[in-house]
Amino acid sequence: MLHGACPQEGPQGPRQSVPAPDLVVLHCRIPCNTIHTVDDDGSPREAALTQLRKGVAPYCILALLADRERYGYDLARELAQREVVAGAGSVYPLLSRLQSDGLIRSAWREPDEGMPRKYYRLTAEGQVALDRFRALWPSFVASISEILQVGGATEGGPRNAP
Repeated sequence: MLHGACPQEGPQGPRQSVPAPDLVVLHCRIPCNTIHTVDDDGSPREAALTQLRKGVAPYCILALLADRERYGYDLARELAQREVVAGAGSVYPLLSRLQSDGLIRSAWREPDEGMPRKYYRLTAEGQVALDRFRALWPSFVASISEILQVGGATEGGPRNAP
C-alpha cells in the first residue's frame, strides 16, 4: 500500500493518474475507486481532512437548512467556500442520501427569472438528528483536542510508557 489510506486496495496497488509538481493523485484499483492524494514521497496529503469532511458535511448541510430552505447550488457554494467539502459536486450525493434517510425534503420552485431550482428543507427527523449532533459535538471536539494536545497521558501517568 503506497498511500495507506484505503483498506480496499487490491494486490496491484494504486495506479497513478494525475501527476503534479508536488503531489500525485492515486485511484485505488479495486473495489473502492477512491481518489487519494499523496505527496511525491507517498505520504498521505489531506487524508485526515477528507475523512473529517465526510463525517461532518451531512450535519453542516442540516445546520444550513435549519433556518431556511435553500437550493442545492447555494448549499454547495457555501460549503465549498467554507472548505467543508472539496468541491460543489460532492454535495449532491449527500443531499440525495439525506433525502433518502428522511432528514431533508426537496421541492422544485420556479424563480421570477431563470431556470427552476430544487430547494431543500429540514424535516422534523432532520432537526432531531441535528440537535443530537449539536449536543455531542462540543464534548467530542474537547476530547479530541485534549488527546491531540497531551497525547496518551493520563492523570498522574507517564506520557510515553514503554
